[in-house]
Amino acid sequence: VYFFDYLRFIQILPAILPITGLIFTYIIFAERTLDIVPFARSQIINEMPDPCLMWNSYDLLVDYNHAAASAMEISSNSIGRPMSLVLEKYPQIKTETEFSTSTGKYFEVVWKRLIHNNKEQGKFLILRDITDQKRVEKELRQLDQVKTTFMGILSHDLMGNINNISFLSEIILKNHKENLPEELKVQLESIHHSSVDVNNFISELLRWARTQFHGIQLLSLIHI
Repeated sequence: VYFFDYLRFIQILPAILPITGLIFTYIIFAERTLDIVPFARSQIINEMPDPCLMWNSYDLLVDYNHAAASAMEISSNSIGRPMSLVLEKYPQIKTETEFSTSTGKYFEVVWKRLIHNNKEQGKFLILRDITDQKRVEKELRQLDQVKTTFMGILSHDLMGNINNISFLSEIILKNHKENLPEELKVQLESIHHSSVDVNNFISELLRWARTQFHGIQLLSLIHI
């Protein structure tokens, strides 16, 4: 008799199980979808290579990763402390998009709001290491300065001297051509033509440089 009673319960299992599954699915997706247990949250944050810190809705620090500990000298004693105290050594984080540390590292500041059920549950801070990017930018600025100086030398110092040679040789040939020995006259004409060719070459080089080096201000006018 008892055996047949158990069989009656087994017969209603196909109807109970789908209903139970629907109930649990609703609970999970309606109430707990965005909640992350502290252990899993810590694992996710520690996997991030950049310094990361998390505050709750009361602006109290609840988590950080190893990168933040080494970059910002944060320890377990900082957990539960207000944001103002945690960031008191770096006040520029709240107002600037970039900042540097005493060790010479540069970071980009990224703030993210933690939203759950249309309510702000806290803040998430990511400090992206842009030290290499800043180094490259500095090298590019130095390279631009070298290019600008080089173009200034070409356009001012070198072309000025070449123009003087061309001008003086032309004056001598015009005013004293008939009184000059033939050999000296040939040499002066060669000097004049060579100086004109060099001047034209430098002018073309500066025109090319102006089209290639956008943003570089040439330090002198191009003489044609």
